[in-house]
Amino acid sequence: MFANRFTVVIDTCSLWSVLRRDLLLTLAEEEFFRPRWNSTILADLERTLKAKRPNVDSARQVQFIRSAFPEAEVSNYELYLPSVQNLPDPDDTHVIATAIACKASLIVTENLKDFPDKILGPLEIEAKCADEFIADTLDLAPERAIKILHSITTKKRNPPTTVDEQIQKWEINGLTETAAFFRPRKDVFFLNC
Repeated sequence: MFANRFTVVIDTCSLWSVLRRDLLLTLAEEEFFRPRWNSTILADLERTLKAKRPNVDSARQVQFIRSAFPEAEVSNYELYLPSVQNLPDPDDTHVIATAIACKASLIVTENLKDFPDKILGPLEIEAKCADEFIADTLDLAPERAIKILHSITTKKRNPPTTVDEQIQKWEINGLTETAAFFRPRKDVFFLNC
């Protein structure tokens, strides 16, 4: 466990992709960081999953996330809504308000343009895309990262996935920094597992 784990708000757009969500939540499970979100983020996730993946039980997926991380849902974020102004997309106000409420230092989002530095900087909050955040986080403890690769790869049973296939899936799906982190370390994976 890291004594200096930091708190991160994860936006809907970084949770709806199975590959990103799996990596983010695995890192959170391994206590690389404390994940946070609010009820609006999870409701948006449920709607997005339902629209983009109609064959998936979106309510069940969201309930699984809630059950796995019961402490992650921030409830008092509404108090901070009035203090967040002039966003490119006012619908994202709740995300920043959540970060303020839980004292998060980072927002993980794929919509970086909607979270400008001129708004986040004075709040001492940064925004990163999931790929950059994941790669940076893994780089904190490369030896533990190999265990994560092992965990994710061995969970894939239907169909089974090799390490090379998993890395390639990440790369094809836009997780290029994450794939680049794991590719040179894949031989260590085989030595340690």
